[in-house]
Amino acid sequence: MSESDILVRIKRLERSNRRLGLAFLLAIFALTGIVVLGAAKPDDAKVLRAERFELVNAEGKTFASLYCGDHGGVLGLNSAKNDSTILLNAGSKLAPFIMLTAEGTSRMAILSAGDTPGLALSREKESILLSLKDGPAIQMSDSKGKRRFMVNLTKDAPSVSLYDETRPRLTLGVTDLVRTKDGATEGRPESSLVMFDKEGKVMFELPR
Repeated sequence: MSESDILVRIKRLERSNRRLGLAFLLAIFALTGIVVLGAAKPDDAKVLRAERFELVNAEGKTFASLYCGDHGGVLGLNSAKNDSTILLNAGSKLAPFIMLTAEGTSRMAILSAGDTPGLALSREKESILLSLKDGPAIQMSDSKGKRRFMVNLTKDAPSVSLYDETRPRLTLGVTDLVRTKDGATEGRPESSLVMFDKEGKVMFELPR
């Protein structure tokens, strides 16, 4: 092999080495770009997307569920005996609410309808309701679900009322009376007391 042939082969090797070096650098840049892009966006491997998730024990019994309701997200938690639950609904037809149940019946509910929050405590049909619908109010119902006691503060006007199963029988504080003679409405002040008969007619009032 002549000296000129050797020089030609050396030049070919140099050109080949340069091409390999350039390819190697391009591969490094490409890998670096992938790493940078991967760091710039969330790790999809750590994000789970589904319409419903359930937390179960070894026997497959559901203890918690998270799913999409008709109007928002819903989270439900169950006890081991499934006799009590906690339900959080971010968007029901009425309003967002939290409900606690025991033995299949509601025990406590927190409701937020716009600027009108409310709280309900119940046992069977007996209940205590706290509301801000027309002003602060507390209502108590008996074992038949009938309203029996109410405290109102409507437009800064306080009143306390006692009810039979159908209508108020005693009101202490602000109330409106409709006179049977002429149908006129008479507003009574905070310092008034009015008692009604079974027909809703005034049977006693102070001041007269």
